[in-house]
Amino acid sequence: MSQHPVWVTRLALGGAALLVFGVTTYDIHRSIEANQTPPTKEQVAALGAQIKESRQSDEPSNRST
Repeated sequence: MSQHPVWVTRLALGGAALLVFGVTTYDIHRSIEANQTPPTKEQVAALGAQIKESRQSDEPSNRST
């Protein structure tokens, strides 16, 4: 087998690094854009109910048996 010149390997690694950087940047931008819309009243109420239910289920019962 013949070996590739060093610059070919470096070019491939550089291209892969730029691809990862670009995809990550796009994903972060997409997440920020998605979070620009405030939650609706129904979503806030549902979240409050879920938190309240979670806290009630986490509390130890004070019953003596």
